[in-house]
Amino acid sequence: MPEAKVMVSARVPKELYDICIQRYNNMTIAINAGLELLRDKDCIQDENVCVLNEYSSNNHDLLKLQETRIAELQANNQERIYDLKAQIQALNEQIQAKDEQIKELNKNMNGLIFPLHNLTQDNTNLLQENSRLNTKLLPENVEIKKPWWRFW
Repeated sequence: MPEAKVMVSARVPKELYDICIQRYNNMTIAINAGLELLRDKDCIQDENVCVLNEYSSNNHDLLKLQETRIAELQANNQERIYDLKAQIQALNEQIQAKDEQIKELNKNMNGLIFPLHNLTQDNTNLLQENSRLNTKLLPENVEIKKPWWRFW
């Protein structure tokens, strides 16, 4: 036998109407869902506060499901934290290894640069010494000039 249905008419705020249309696409479905929620809850009209029915098995099962989900999330978070700490430790070790490599390269570069500096200094000294020797070794212009009065 089909369910008996009753026509209901109500005035609702525009915002609430828009929300119901967005979520349910049909006002009848939205009103039925809201009334079913009210049926499952004990409502106090004076304070506009809805209290969950303590004897509802659905709410008790929902609470247990939420508690198990919270425990699972906490366990997953602990595992994730452990994994992240391990990754951070591995990255720190890699950074330390790279720092050591950089220190070694700096030592090698300093070992190469300072001898080059000494070589350039030695080259300039050699050039100076060579120019001094060249000036000494070059024959002087030893041409004997005649005195001015000897013109013949």
